[in-house]
Amino acid sequence: MPLCDGALLMRAIVEAISVSVEVTHPAIISRIMRAYRPQMSEQALYEIARGVWVIGPRRAGAKYALAVYGGIVREVFEIAAWHPAGATEYQTRPADHV
Repeated sequence: MPLCDGALLMRAIVEAISVSVEVTHPAIISRIMRAYRPQMSEQALYEIARGVWVIGPRRAGAKYALAVYGGIVREVFEIAAWHPAGATEYQTRPADHV
């Protein structure tokens, strides 16, 4: 693991320390079961977490998206906006793998 990659280092630390937390802010959970890899970049993790979901109108109240793999929150993203499926491009994965 390269020492200069802070995101990878933080993920390794989080994996080593397991604690239970209570989510008190409005949030949604994105289970990233198939595509997650511990060494993936922050951008790649964001792109698998954002995905293309069928999600109801309650999403408007969510402030955060939690990317979860193996029961561990791997990343937390603040939701800035919602976009229709296919409206934004991916940088780290082919569009046909969405």
